[in-house]
Amino acid sequence: MAPWHELERQRLRELDQYGVFGTPPESDYDHICRLTADIFEVPIAMINLVARDTVWVKSRIGVDLQEVPRELTFCHHTIQGRDLLVVPDLINDQRFCGNPLVTSPEGGLRFYAGAPLSTPKGYVIGTLCILDRQPRAHLSPKERERLKNLAVLVMDRLEKRRLEQLELMTSSLMNATSDGIIITDAAHNIRYWNHAAETIFGFTPEEMTEKPVTAIATDQKDAALLVQALEDVADGHRSVSLTLATRAKGGRAIST
Repeated sequence: MAPWHELERQRLRELDQYGVFGTPPESDYDHICRLTADIFEVPIAMINLVARDTVWVKSRIGVDLQEVPRELTFCHHTIQGRDLLVVPDLINDQRFCGNPLVTSPEGGLRFYAGAPLSTPKGYVIGTLCILDRQPRAHLSPKERERLKNLAVLVMDRLEKRRLEQLELMTSSLMNATSDGIIITDAAHNIRYWNHAAETIFGFTPEEMTEKPVTAIATDQKDAALLVQALEDVADGHRSVSLTLATRAKGGRAIST
């Protein structure tokens, strides 16, 4: 297993991939946070993202916190594992009994339960947690499962955000190149047609999206060669060199 500092470096790099640390509240996360507080009937619920030195509160119910030093947070301990961290009474836990968030005379925290936000690669980038200013009993197995499922819901939203950002960045890069780029699905239908492809072939993305990619081939032989090349790439070949006679709008022949 890699040393802790190397694992932490990888975890922080994974957090950066989501582009969410330091961003303002968003309704999707606020809805999940409010739902969590309602389900568990707690006054406080938070979605936290854990960076190197600080924890960013992406969403919160019942508390006015935006950024907290990592060393003071309970989530710092939660992300060390893969399971829930549940502390029925923080003041009786040696790890937290001296924490100013617990000892504060103005409503110190007493109960904490946090579920890790685990990425598809297995890195824990934050937590969904519930808190109370009164001690509470341990969560039941059903309650533990509910909190885990709500954390998965948060992670699904984060993953959707990451993929949307990646798609936007990829689209911008592909539209900036002078090379024609055509992306197909497993059935060889066109899913993406960049601006350079439009310039080369004369067809707009609207005209070509969902069409079979073989529509650009001039005859059945070249269409078969094109399909075979795509299947070779799908089978693991990094690249395939291929020269085809293709047709542009109006029937004009192009060698590609």
